[in-house]
Amino acid sequence: STQSTWGIRSGLVGTPMGLLRFLYGTLYDALPSERWLAFGPLAATILAEVFVNGIFTFFDLAQFEWMAPYRLDYCSDRLGHRKYPTQSEIVHAAKIYLWSFLRLILPINFLVIYLTLNGTIVPPPSTLSPDSLSDLGFLRDFCICVAFQDVWNYTFHRIMHLPMFYQRFHRLHHEYTYTFVWVNHAFHDLEIILYGVSVVIPPVALQMHCSVAWAVTCFTIIHTGYQHSGYQFPWLPHSSAFHDAHHYVNHCNFSAHTPYMDMMFGTYVENGDRMRDGYDHAFTYKPAYPRLKSFAIGWTSLSK
Repeated sequence: STQSTWGIRSGLVGTPMGLLRFLYGTLYDALPSERWLAFGPLAATILAEVFVNGIFTFFDLAQFEWMAPYRLDYCSDRLGHRKYPTQSEIVHAAKIYLWSFLRLILPINFLVIYLTLNGTIVPPPSTLSPDSLSDLGFLRDFCICVAFQDVWNYTFHRIMHLPMFYQRFHRLHHEYTYTFVWVNHAFHDLEIILYGVSVVIPPVALQMHCSVAWAVTCFTIIHTGYQHSGYQFPWLPHSSAFHDAHHYVNHCNFSAHTPYMDMMFGTYVENGDRMRDGYDHAFTYKPAYPRLKSFAIGWTSLSK
């Protein structure tokens, strides 16, 4: 058993961090071995994907009238309200994700799990023990991970917009001018790997607690899913409109989570309500069906 001596179970469970410590400690004590924590990243990925894709796919299919004010419209006086993705477009984009999940994400996770269970990979005890999980340490490491993703993905994203890389790889993602939640995963295999590296490097290199890696995985999937959803809720940060402008305007807002890298390098566009209605170019909605095989390494076709 992994039975711990952590004294935090009797702490303040009513706080978010107290609840996190309680849940992690309970899970830790329930597992037969610390090695079984290797399933954490895969479990976090699946739970976050089901959550964010499930919610916004439901909204897209239900098309509630009361949700219309939260849709990100462009040139509404000329184009009307933003169109919803068609059912066939949703299914096609979901296939793109499931294909990459089964081909890349799942095998990589299973490889790490296998190497951990057989003892080839041995995480430092401080990255697993509930006694090592502190409020300040968790928040500090979480912020470091988000900041690293912003720097890494801004740089990598700018490179992917260079003509030689854009036409070969990134254009597939931009076949969707009007995004919806499943577009979050419509990337070429090479991009999925390089974007995924930004999630993995800080926790591994800095030996952060594994719960930080799980939380960052969930946050990244849910936040980027929201950024591609086509919805902007006033009680949440302006990040959805921020990234939506990247697909509509194309050469702006390259960062992953916050606008600071774009502000620093002059590529930031606010994309507020008045700006979205005042664009000279009015792109009408056109369903996109990029060829599934085009996303795999070794294929170049961008045809339907």
